[in-house]
Amino acid sequence: MIHLLEVSADLAPAQLKKLARRYAMTGGFEINLKEDLTEPDLDRLIELYLPELEKYQGTSAERMNSIAASVLRLVQQHSLLSECSLERLRIFLKAIK
Repeated sequence: MIHLLEVSADLAPAQLKKLARRYAMTGGFEINLKEDLTEPDLDRLIELYLPELEKYQGTSAERMNSIAASVLRLVQQHSLLSECSLERLRIFLKAIK
């Protein structure tokens, strides 16, 4: 069974990783953003997951396939994300490819 992990601004990266590991052993998971996120919530997700991605010591492919990168890509595609935050994410994600 594939599980859906809904990411919100109050879900810590460590909690998300723990859930992802558990669900990976029981059929897999997909990550999605909660539907009711606001612009401040999206900024909070950036603040939570950029440091996670920065401290990742794997190769570029490993880093870009990490949970943190998946969350940031979803945030980048969200329609409520401000132009300033969007540009910040673009620059960062481009730099680590």
